[in-house]
Formats: sequence, C-alpha cells, structure tokens
Amino acid sequence: MGTAQQIHHKKLGKRFRIGALIISPLILVGVAAIVFQLSYGVKGEYALFDFNLGKLWSWAVNGKTPVEEVITTPKPAIVPAKPVRVVAPEAPVKQHEIQIPKPREAHALKVAENIISKSSADGLQSIEIHQVNPIAFNSNPRISSGKYIDPTEKEFLISPDIHTRRSKIAVGASFAPSLTFRNLRYSDVGVVNRVDQDGKIYTYGQSQEYRNKHDRPIMNFFTGLDVYYHINSHWTVQSGFYYMSFGEKLQVVRLGDDQYANHATVSEKSSFRSLQPLFDSPEMVQYDPDQKVPYSNYYGLIDIPFLVSYKCFQPSEQIKLEFQLGGSYAYLDHADALLYNYEANKYYWINSANFPVFNRNYLTGITGICASQYIASNIELFANPQFRYSYTSTFRSDYEIKQNQWAAGVRMGMKVHL
Repeated sequence: MGTAQQIHHKKLGKRFRIGALIISPLILVGVAAIVFQLSYGVKGEYALFDFNLGKLWSWAVNGKTPVEEVITTPKPAIVPAKPVRVVAPEAPVKQHEIQIPKPREAHALKVAENIISKSSADGLQSIEIHQVNPIAFNSNPRISSGKYIDPTEKEFLISPDIHTRRSKIAVGASFAPSLTFRNLRYSDVGVVNRVDQDGKIYTYGQSQEYRNKHDRPIMNFFTGLDVYYHINSHWTVQSGFYYMSFGEKLQVVRLGDDQYANHATVSEKSSFRSLQPLFDSPEMVQYDPDQKVPYSNYYGLIDIPFLVSYKCFQPSEQIKLEFQLGGSYAYLDHADALLYNYEANKYYWINSANFPVFNRNYLTGITGICASQYIASNIELFANPQFRYSYTSTFRSDYEIKQNQWAAGVRMGMKVHL
C-alpha cells in the first residue's frame, strides 16, 4: 500500500503528462507560424497570414526615408459651468469591503482530554478518542464514531505490534510435499553366484550399481494433525497423527515372450513361487526402446511422530526459529511395488501389504528446522524443512535386497494456541 506522499506524486505526474499533450501541439503551431512569416514576409499570395512581423524591415527594402508626421491638436473651448444643486444625504452610505477568503487549511483533529492507542486482537493499531472538538468533528464527515484507525499501520502485511500469547497446549495441521528415495544394498542371501576361471565370484542378475544409477526419486507427501506441549519458553514437545508415503521410480522392460515368462522357475523357499513375472530387467535382456517403461513403487504408512524442539533464535516477539530432533513409529498400510527376483531374473508386481516380503512396522528418525510467524495473538504460520530416514528396511530379512526409505521436504502448516 502506498503512502499519501506517493499517491500525491502519482497525481502530479499524471497532470504533467496531460498538460504536455495539450501544450506541445500549440507550441509546434506557433513555431511554424513564426518560421513562415520570417520566410515569406508580407507580400505574395500568403498575405492573408500577415502578423506585421515583415514591417520591421520594409523601409530598408524600399530605400525610402521615413517622413515624420506632425499632429496638431485643437485647443479646447471654454464652457461655463452649470450650477450644481447640493442635497444633504438622508443617511450615511455604508461602504462594503470585499473579503478575500484565505486558503483552506486542513482541519486538525483536536483532542480535549484522552487519546488511548492500543492494538486489537486482529493486529490493527487503533486510537480511541474520548472528547473531540465539535467543530472539527462536524467538518470531517469521514469520522462517524469515537474510534479512529491509524491508516499508517496498514503499510504492513502483518502488523508488527501483535502481542503474542503462548499457551501450554497448542494444536495445528500441516502438509508436506517431499522428495522420496531409498538407500539400496544387496545381501548374499538367496543370490545365485558363479565363479569364473580366475576364481572371482560374480552375481547373476541385476546389479546394485545398475539400480542405484538408473532408479530415480519421486515426489510424495505426508499430512496430518499436530499436538504441541510447551514445557517452557524454549522447549516444546510435539506429536501428532499423519498419513505419509515413500517410493522410488524404476526402469523395467515389458516381457516379449509370455511362454518364457510362464516357465520362469523359482525355488520353493522363494516368496515369488506362486506369482507370475511381468517385466524383465533392462540390464539383463535385449530390448527395443518402446519396451522400456518407468514404474513408481509406492508405500503408504500411518505415522505417529515424537519430536523435541528448542528455540534457538528469536529476532522479534512474533518470529522465532526452532531446531527439531526426534523420531516416529509407522505402520505399513498399503504397498504397490515391483520387486526383482534373482532366480527368475524378472520383476513381480506386489499390490498388497499382506505379502510376506514387506515389513509392517517401521522406526524413522526425523530432524529439521522450523521458522514460524504470528499472524494473530494466538495463531502461528510455519515452514519446517525436514529430513526423515527409516531405520527399518522395507523388506524382510529373507529377501535379497535391503532398502531403507528416506524423504526430504518442507512441512507447512498452522499452529493455534488454546
């Protein structure tokens, strides 16, 4: 919002531009007329436009000496004066003086007694006037009550005069878009190895290096409700209830030979023995470019966090910065993923969390920094960059791959002090 001085400057600038548009054509017409007169003089077919400028030098062109003209004035005749009748005035005539009004001045609001300046709950600076000069009050029709809001305070999007209130218990809600991926590593459990002539051991199947190079992170989210307990002015304990998701993007190849897929065999101990393979590993087969497709694995969890926050920086009463550290317990609610099997060298689709390959209970570590701003006496808005890392592997110990999920995002929300 602009100040009164800036608005006045804008109005003056607009008036100058309008005046320039009106005056500029008139100036150009005047200059053209002068040039025309100086060029053609008073003779010729353009004599209609004679402004007498050419006569300044016309005597020099004709070569004649100007003749002085003598003007005689007749003597005035003497006329006898007529007698004047004098009549006494009946009443003195009043002389009326013309009053020139002074320039109008802005009426100042005069306060006879008390002015109380205070901030309301919504953060607006207000002035309560108890007694007002009636003349000044009536001359300003915009004043219709005894409460006057100072317009200069509206220069701020959020008033800096908010008096904050910090209760013992606060509640809120938050949402966090996040980038999720995983830390992947292989184990020797169930992996088929072969030994070459030099005695080196090679793993048959898709390698860990290929997965880490070609798999990609995806954007997921977590959202939920928050509960805060303020121990003192610096320490806060936080919990809540969230629904969150992890995941990663794979590159797989469509199977080109269904009969070969049906004959893919796995051992009786394998968890994949009753499933049909759907995709090949790009590292292990020859394929056409149109056969390669991306697929995003998705894991949905119900999460209960427990965090401890410490207020490490507070530049003003309304703004503060906190450091967070803690963890959470999560329960796997749903899974939709492609898993790789070494024995068949194929990918299998798992669409249920009841499948025995997945762990159902997870412990996650959390760290972050939270910046908050009061927008009212008891309401805070915050932005909270967080990093989450699952200490529990996505898969159980009988599966050949160990995978720990992580997520990095900015949690945004609101806190209300009760």
